[in-house]
Amino acid sequence: MSDYPSSLLTSGQREYLKGEKEASNESQMKKRIRERVYAGFREDGGILLDELSIEERRRMFRHWEEREDERHRDGIPLREDDELMNTFEKSTLEINLGSLLAFIYFGVEETNLSDFEELLETGIQLGAQKYGYNVSKLNFEVEFEEALTPADTFEYMKNEEVSLEELKEHILMSHLNTIAQADRFDLEELPERFREFIVEENKSFQETQEWVESSGFREVLKKLEERRD
Repeated sequence: MSDYPSSLLTSGQREYLKGEKEASNESQMKKRIRERVYAGFREDGGILLDELSIEERRRMFRHWEEREDERHRDGIPLREDDELMNTFEKSTLEINLGSLLAFIYFGVEETNLSDFEELLETGIQLGAQKYGYNVSKLNFEVEFEEALTPADTFEYMKNEEVSLEELKEHILMSHLNTIAQADRFDLEELPERFREFIVEENKSFQETQEWVESSGFREVLKKLEERRD
């Protein structure tokens, strides 16, 4: 079950989309998701921008800090990994904000609703106007190239066609985790510097996952949300 209350999706809708729960009426479930997300896009963006105070907006985007304060007020003992909790929460927020932008990008481009560039320009212009400015110039340019697969990444490293610095900057960490864990990739075929880097990155990834499951992080979030309700 999701640790967070309803927003663009209800807890049940999240579970359905993640394959954790079956819908008694699948077509009805899909219809409700469409209507709920559309209503959020259609109505709530303007309200949040125009009616929410600057203070509340800033608190919203730094919400994980308030969670730490609430843990203290609720008598939840301080943990040595509180800082790691905040880092994890901040990183998760950044990733999902990017995912939301990607979802909007696909939606407007696939349906010819608008150009994503025009939406970005409109958004930046609306924001600038809140502070008494107009956008006089906006440069937005995107170049696409075919995405690398984990197999491509492995071959680049194997043939030393990429430097370690380029690897750190451009390669998806998910590729490295796949290479480290999948039987079809033999790390012994790689130069030592790549092999050591992959092993360390995968170790860090696994430790983070284990920490999330074992540290009580999810239970803490659930307790805070229950207190609010």
